[in-house]
Amino acid sequence: MTRPTTSTLSGTRPRQLPKVTPSGLRASVRSPGRGVEACKRVVDIVAAIVGLVALSPLMVFCGVWIKLVDGGPVLYRQWRVGRDGWLFNIYKFRTMRAAHDHFGMRLADEARVSAIGRFLRRTRLDELPQVYIILWGEMSLVGPRPLLSKDHASGYGARLLVRPGLTGWAQVNGGREISGADKAALDVWYLRNATLWLDLTILMRTAAMMVTGDRTRRETVRAAWADLAGSNLIESGHATAATLAARHTPPDGPGGLPHAA
Repeated sequence: MTRPTTSTLSGTRPRQLPKVTPSGLRASVRSPGRGVEACKRVVDIVAAIVGLVALSPLMVFCGVWIKLVDGGPVLYRQWRVGRDGWLFNIYKFRTMRAAHDHFGMRLADEARVSAIGRFLRRTRLDELPQVYIILWGEMSLVGPRPLLSKDHASGYGARLLVRPGLTGWAQVNGGREISGADKAALDVWYLRNATLWLDLTILMRTAAMMVTGDRTRRETVRAAWADLAGSNLIESGHATAATLAARHTPPDGPGGLPHAA
């Protein structure tokens, strides 16, 4: 179905709604209230403006570094799923080389990551261009990270009830070290427990993570699955939350949580 066009950073482009979030899911997520949402939006705008001013030299440095060392475009653009399922363009500093070598052979993704790209990914500096998107209103400082349509975990439409975030509960409790299903469970837990104080906690942990790297908090992941088991936030037509939670319950003794298949 054709949808109205909206202005994005790349100009006016049509957006589509690939997946409508059932209205019934909203009743299971504690609403922060319009006042809190408005306050969070004000914080986003102020933080984005301050961040752009303070981080502009660093962003210019990163861009020049990429151009000098690796050549090619500085930014990478990709469609991601945003609030209520609408697609929007996300921007990152480019961390990967061309997909083919000089002989035309396809390179593996790991081989394409440049040295500067590894540094930018580890420190999360590749995400800095998204500060513009926060100011634009497509994203928030804190929220579930926006995913590709194909990577959106089936049945977790509740993730789409809020603006996606520059960082989130899943990122500070495992990040790239945990499975997509675990991230989805952590995102839904955040939706059910979101407060301004929790957002501040996530931002402080994110700052620490940029220095120390990802840290997996298995107990937090386990608690998220236990919380999800008592909710009805899995969409109809999919496995029940209790069943999914059982699949992610760690075995007795050491070893932690298994990753989803």
